[in-house]
Amino acid sequence: MSSHPEGRSCSELGRVLTLNDPPAWGAAEFVHFVVVVNLAVGACTFVTMYFLYIVTRSQFYLFAKFSVGRCRLTKADPRLTPG
Repeated sequence: MSSHPEGRSCSELGRVLTLNDPPAWGAAEFVHFVVVVNLAVGACTFVTMYFLYIVTRSQFYLFAKFSVGRCRLTKADPRLTPG
């Protein structure tokens, strides 16, 4: 093992990537983690978009759609927005 700090972190990263250790979580704990994170992200997104609507009074924030998998905010279908 290298005494250089970068060498040590690279060797630790290699150990993690090669999965020499048994997993820290079981399947049930991992599913629970994913569900909790998804709910938290959804709640934070809702609160943020509602806050932006209150501040700007732009209905874009009420009817905006999120593109799944691309992390891009897209405009809603104009037929679905009132007025």
